[in-house]
Amino acid sequence: MERSSSNLDFLFGPPSQPLETQKHPREAAILVQQYLSTSPRSHHDIVSGGGVLKRGRHVGTRMEDPDNLRSRQDLATGLQRMASTPDEAATKIQQCYRKHRLDLSLRHRPFSKFGQEAFDLIKQYVSRGEGGRGLYEENIVVKARLILHFDINKTVLMSDKAQGANTDHMVNVLLSECAWGRLEPGPKWVPVGRLATDRPSNDPQLMTYRSYLDSFLLPFRIGSDPEAQRYNSHAKHERQSYKRKFTEPGQPGEMFRGVYTQLREALALPCETKGAVESDSKSQYLFGGGARHILPSFFNLLKHLHAQKRDFSIIFRTFGADIMEVVDEMNMFATGQHPCYPEVRMDGSDGSATDLRMSVPQSTSAFLRITTKSDGSLLLEGASEEVLKAKELSRETIQQSVNAGQGQLHTDFASMHAAIMAKACRGNRAYAIRDYYPFWKSRNERSRAGKVLLLDPTDQDTIQIFFDDNIGHGAAHIVDVRDMLTGEGLAFQEVVGRHIMKVEPLNAILDPQYFVRAVHGCVLAVLRARSEVNEQRSTDNSGFSASMTIRERESSMGSMRRGVPPPAHHSRRARDLWSLVHTRLVAMIRLRNAMQDKS
Repeated sequence: MERSSSNLDFLFGPPSQPLETQKHPREAAILVQQYLSTSPRSHHDIVSGGGVLKRGRHVGTRMEDPDNLRSRQDLATGLQRMASTPDEAATKIQQCYRKHRLDLSLRHRPFSKFGQEAFDLIKQYVSRGEGGRGLYEENIVVKARLILHFDINKTVLMSDKAQGANTDHMVNVLLSECAWGRLEPGPKWVPVGRLATDRPSNDPQLMTYRSYLDSFLLPFRIGSDPEAQRYNSHAKHERQSYKRKFTEPGQPGEMFRGVYTQLREALALPCETKGAVESDSKSQYLFGGGARHILPSFFNLLKHLHAQKRDFSIIFRTFGADIMEVVDEMNMFATGQHPCYPEVRMDGSDGSATDLRMSVPQSTSAFLRITTKSDGSLLLEGASEEVLKAKELSRETIQQSVNAGQGQLHTDFASMHAAIMAKACRGNRAYAIRDYYPFWKSRNERSRAGKVLLLDPTDQDTIQIFFDDNIGHGAAHIVDVRDMLTGEGLAFQEVVGRHIMKVEPLNAILDPQYFVRAVHGCVLAVLRARSEVNEQRSTDNSGFSASMTIRERESSMGSMRRGVPPPAHHSRRARDLWSLVHTRLVAMIRLRNAMQDKS
């Protein structure tokens, strides 16, 4: 296959010798994958001899070669000794790739089962270049504007001042929702020492402490009569009381006190910030308890996006009355007044497009939902402080705001989407939307009554992602993802991991780069899906067939080669899959070039 330098030089750089591009990218990807493998033996399977990278063979598989295994220790001058990190290993592979024509073979691996895996391996390789800049990071992701929706409570904020819940309470609540145990006579909940966000598959009888409270100790009564409502209100208050002291001495979750301490330490303000907090009244309001307000992992995402010169916008989404607290802290962060980030300036003063200062009503909106139909919702653009602070948002509150000339109403999904995009694409900005809790509650907390996320399937210039801790593992639950053109709901399988992402609060607290990784993973998933759609459209228009291409190639071979049946590990299906992989790679390159031309 003739090499197209215009398409492939940006991936691998100008080589000193001609390269077979259909073969070597996947071989380099295999090397990277082998180095990143969890197998302790795999690091020794990659050795360097005379400047040429070679691939060893695993014991106990069809790839085994006894002679090679006996001499493996003698050749162990490989990547484990050449590099200390996977990124360094990938860089060394690429450097060696540029200097030498690699003499590697695929004949030892049955690739017929790994079509998608092969594509993923290639992506791992081409996305890692020198300095961490590659196909995705440098040439595609940066061209698409990121519009990131964040729930507030238990997603980026670990306190709820409106409900009187401080950080200590919230950490206990979080642990009560992921601590598993068994029900014993009484009823009594006994922990098994396991923390997990999803039900452990090996024991269906396990339940979380929260489930125990909701279903056994303090279940709600059915009915709308005053007596049932009074009982349910009392039961809800008691549930919260039990969860807020879950790990205290003598409580069912006392064994998790060590985890509680670890989380509290991760949320504690640095010692050097205490003086700044005590000298400022607004800081005392937000940080008076000695704990962080908005999570460091969220602020680290903002710093990362700004440093990478990404086009992005942040939209906070909440059912509650906590928007004003977020507005205050975001303004402190953007102007360098935040006690933990005095060095940060994201107020446009550096001449960049990033200005994360928020104001009311310019940066705020509110949803009102009446039905699940496309014309059954309203968006109030320019929501007043009264709307944002209302204990429970109601139609009357929004109507009063409209009657007073405060804000603009949008009555259909298309106009709502246009209004949100107009704000989100104006620059790197931050906004907030208060969603309509009464409607979600009245529909038994189903996703089709939740927070609206409007997607335009034809839009290739933006990527919207919604982060919420209440998104389920098998259903959206709290996010209503709609096609803004048709008004139809999108299936959970089509959007999960791409446009909606369940946030694990414990991980968001403990991992400073949690949201950076989450955004990156979703973006890659979106780009993969778009690439596949574009590839399919291109295939449909051109009539390309991988199988036909392979047959044409085989027919051009010599008679002796044609007369030999291919070995099992070089089956027709394997070659079909590899051709598809190569086609996908070419499609990604074309997409990158098209986006560069557009810019």
